[in-house]
Order: sequence, then structure tokens, then C-alpha cells
Amino acid sequence: MTKIINKKKKTRHSSEDKVLAALPKVKGLTVEYEPHSIEYTIHGDYYPDLMFTLPSGHTFYVEVKGSFRIEHMRKMDAVITQHPDLDIRMVFTNKNKKNIRWCDKRNVKWAIGEVPEEWLHV
Repeated sequence: MTKIINKKKKTRHSSEDKVLAALPKVKGLTVEYEPHSIEYTIHGDYYPDLMFTLPSGHTFYVEVKGSFRIEHMRKMDAVITQHPDLDIRMVFTNKNKKNIRWCDKRNVKWAIGEVPEEWLHV
């Protein structure tokens, strides 16, 4: 009979539960839920909104976002992951807990509404 392997014990979406529950019983069939990750890269060019070069010579980039949609998050994830040597910071036009959590999880400096003066003295 069909064997379903789910190491996480839960699926992420009820639609996945429905598909798994509807599987026919087939002798010798094994189905694994999220068995492993498959790496991918988003190809493209990133043009940061602002580049700051401090008197100390330190350079950092600032991305200004009014809305930080999922496609922006994916792009920024790819840029940050593929360029860990760059200091990229975010300035959001309004406070949003989801955006702040995204930055905090990635150790990305963030601010609301303006570039903090302390960023300019490194």
C-alpha cells in the first residue's frame, strides 16, 4: 500500500493534506513530504536605491521600500545571500512587523522613514 513519509508531522497547507489524503493505495509506492531542499538562484541585476560612502571609507547600500512585497523579499534574499560582503540596509516608509521580522531574521539593519544619523558615523 502507499507509504507517506512526513518527518515534519504536519504539512504547510490544507491543500497538501487533501492531495495526500486522496492518493490511491498502490503497492510499493512511497511518497515523501518535503524530503529535502533543492537550491535555486534568481538571476537578475540589483540596482540599490542609495549608496553611502562614509569618511572612514566604509560603504553601505540603502533600499527604500514603501511596500515590501514577496517578490522584493525574494530578490533581496538572493542578493544578501549571494553577496554577504555587502552592507545592505532597509528604510521602510511605514512600520510593518512583517518587514521588521524579515530584516531581524537576516541581521539586516532597518529604519522607519529616514536614514538614522548613527548610520552615518561608522
